[in-house]
Amino acid sequence: MYGLLVALHRYVGLTIAGFLVVVGLTGSIIAFHGELDAWLNPELFYAPGGQHLSPAALVQRVEGTDANVRVAFVEANVKPGRSAVLFVEPKPGVADVDYNQVFADPSTGEVLGRRYYGACCFERRAIIPFLYNLHRRLTMPGHWGEWLLGGVAVLWLFDCFVALALASPR
Repeated sequence: MYGLLVALHRYVGLTIAGFLVVVGLTGSIIAFHGELDAWLNPELFYAPGGQHLSPAALVQRVEGTDANVRVAFVEANVKPGRSAVLFVEPKPGVADVDYNQVFADPSTGEVLGRRYYGACCFERRAIIPFLYNLHRRLTMPGHWGEWLLGGVAVLWLFDCFVALALASPR
């Protein structure tokens, strides 16, 4: 039985090691995702100060810049000197748009920039959202990546019990 547990622990450990390295490295980077994204893309994240518009007025102005989108989410707590972040989606009947995130000046509603959050890969505007999605779902569509990482976590849990059994005196 001991030899079987050693082999099980070895191969489960080798199997999950790659996932743990990816999740660990990306997690250490995205712990600072807001700061890093703002550092890489200052034109998107910084806006001149001023009296902020109400969220409803901001949504109305952003939706007025593109008739094909509607705002699905607006950041309500915008810090002074920072832009407001809004997520948009295509209106019903519109096939698709090439962006899903809008950065706007919270005092005027002027659009500072747009990007597709979750786009691949190593472009300056896409790198931090890409790493965030890699960390959370291995950039897999739907919930497949979340399920896979959940399975790896369950394997790791069971492997810890196997390791405990191996470390116990015989």
